Amino acid sequence: MEKTIITTDAPRIGIIAEFNPFHLGHAEHIRRSREIVGSGAVIICAMSGNFVQRGDVAVYSKRARALAAAQSGADLVVELPVATALGSAGYFAEGAVRLLNLIGVDYLAFGSESGSLTELSECAEMSRRAEVNVLIREEIKRGIGYASARQSALERFSGRDMSLLRLPNNILAVEYLNALENTSITPLTIKRERGSDSASEIRELLRRGADVSGRLPISAAKIYAAETRRGNAPMFLTALDASIMTRLRCMSTDEFDALPDADEGLGRAVFNALRFARTTDELFAAAKSKRYTMTRVRRVVLCAFLGIRADDRKKEPAFAAVLAASKRGNDLVKMSKLPLIRGSRDNLVGSC
Repeated sequence: MEKTIITTDAPRIGIIAEFNPFHLGHAEHIRRSREIVGSGAVIICAMSGNFVQRGDVAVYSKRARALAAAQSGADLVVELPVATALGSAGYFAEGAVRLLNLIGVDYLAFGSESGSLTELSECAEMSRRAEVNVLIREEIKRGIGYASARQSALERFSGRDMSLLRLPNNILAVEYLNALENTSITPLTIKRERGSDSASEIRELLRRGADVSGRLPISAAKIYAAETRRGNAPMFLTALDASIMTRLRCMSTDEFDALPDADEGLGRAVFNALRFARTTDELFAAAKSKRYTMTRVRRVVLCAFLGIRADDRKKEPAFAAVLAASKRGNDLVKMSKLPLIRGSRDNLVGSC
């Protein structure tokens, strides 16, 4: 078979993902993205590492998940900075788009329940208006979270039903479109069908000890099975419970106040909850409120554990860490606008 060489004019598609874990739906997303742009298109994935945006650990290691993607159509998988991976939807999208823009992609392909780029773009455009941001702040003062506040503000502004913003992929899609505003990257959205593979369902099955191989590409199932045999997976946050609680009890109130998304009193709420909580689950429950969603609390706790400060999200990445690459993808390491570095475990990189 003739080797395919990536040329400088090959279109580059960026995909922002967690692949937690990589499953059949993710493989289909990669296939459809390439189908839209052209068979010669390069797929570059910016993937969360061992900690993910919902405030949790990934069930399989970052290198195992990246290798699964590289064996199912991705050409290059790079790691999102952990401060981005543990950011709220807006910061997550902004940081991930910044990274892919520095690497140099032409398209960003993301899933959405809507499937309508026009509909999502209208929401994004309205959400950037100054008068809408005034309404959002008014809604937040009522004691509700940002996502609900934005939906309510947009409904007040437009007089239209904005229930599409209750759905997680639509929420991220709007944030991606906002993040793309000052770039030359072209957005593509792929409709998420009802009943399609769900990573959250797979994680729950893994928690119960069920066999999930039927929901995974064959190559991914083999990679994850090897991780499991080595005793490295599946991983859940409870394994870090004692370490997290010990670290947080050593922190001062000033340190909590400097955490990302710890404004509006959340940092102090977590600090106060530590006096009574014995486990992370008890800590999450004690700090959660109508204003502070469970996911936001979990992210703040993990940022505290990892030593991430709000200022870390503003830092421009000086390089991107390569987690896995296909044979085609190895060419991209030399052609990227941003320096791409390989980790110490290169046995997983470029082995596809």
